[in-house]
Amino acid sequence: MKKCAKCGYENLDEALFCAECGHELSSSSSNSNPRRNISFKQIKNNFKRHPYLHICCLFPMILFAMFTIAHDAQDFYKEMHAEDYETNYPEEYYSLDINNDGKLEFNEVNNIVSHTPQEKLYDIFKKSDKSEDGYLYGYEYDVFRSKARGNYYEAQYRKELEEKEKQINASKQNASRKSSSSKNSINNNEYDNDDGYVLTCPYCGSESVYETGGYYRCAECGNNIYSPDELELGYWDGYMEG
Repeated sequence: MKKCAKCGYENLDEALFCAECGHELSSSSSNSNPRRNISFKQIKNNFKRHPYLHICCLFPMILFAMFTIAHDAQDFYKEMHAEDYETNYPEEYYSLDINNDGKLEFNEVNNIVSHTPQEKLYDIFKKSDKSEDGYLYGYEYDVFRSKARGNYYEAQYRKELEEKEKQINASKQNASRKSSSSKNSINNNEYDNDDGYVLTCPYCGSESVYETGGYYRCAECGNNIYSPDELELGYWDGYMEG
């Protein structure tokens, strides 16, 4: 601990100033205490003694907040005066401009999305038409494009597509697992025997039982059979008819 030469207060070893009176501490007045816990009181006193530390700590946060506000304000102003700005998608814009008049009517842009009702899409069109003249100019199309593609109906459709894709992938994996399991089935070489019997799953009766890792598994229901005595005997299809 460092003992203050002015007031006698014991400070932490790493302290440069006394937490009690603020007097500068000498490096020679330290003891060999390994603790390095800095008290809140010491930090507070250091801030009081060096007020510029507040500025150093707060300046980056203030700068970031100002930048965010300025960016949002610029986007808001740009959206409110969208007809005065150029579009960010010129190729797409002019490919939709069937009349080649430099502006877009509703019937020229009503097919950029396919799962939103036309009346809802027209509402978006009117809100994006800041000049209220029935046309989209320049950045007005960007506003319409963003809102049209991000509306509830399109988001719901994308969600449904993702769910279907997951189901398809799961079905493919399951089919692949069953196909691989069927090839390794313990019954594959039993169909050539005169006995005509097969080993079946005790849970679902399936013949698709295969050996893996010292035990058996059913490819149909996925249950594990840990003893061959649990397998049930059956006859393969058509044996009794012969």
